[in-house]
Amino acid sequence: MRSETTTTGIRYSVIGETGPAILLLPDPSTGTRPTWQLQETYLARHFRVVAFEASGAEPVHPIAPDAGVRLADAVAVVDACGADAVVVVGAASGAALPLELAAAHPERVRGAVSIARDQPVRLDQVAPPALFIQGTDHEDASPGR
Repeated sequence: MRSETTTTGIRYSVIGETGPAILLLPDPSTGTRPTWQLQETYLARHFRVVAFEASGAEPVHPIAPDAGVRLADAVAVVDACGADAVVVVGAASGAALPLELAAAHPERVRGAVSIARDQPVRLDQVAPPALFIQGTDHEDASPGR
């Protein structure tokens, strides 16, 4: 594992040296990355895993940056780690950010994974229609419908 800092001061780590890059987004409630520690080790067997702490995140007094700051942080980390494009993974209240990153920077995103979104996401309000999965009705995609 190598740890580095972007030119804007964001701490990030790269685990694994081969395969496509996977960007694990920090926990939006704290801005830190402990959420992914087990996944980092497993995924690094086959992928180059990039994880980071959001701007302003500190272990003792974490803050949750807004979506615009989180998006800018993610782009800065992708730039700094040297990946042309990444698979972006976000969970819980950060699950919409992979879709937002894909919509804003489609050339930088190979795939977007949203895990356990705690609020419905209207894809027509986040991503351009070209990013929709063909045959999926986003209105009926929620569990229990």
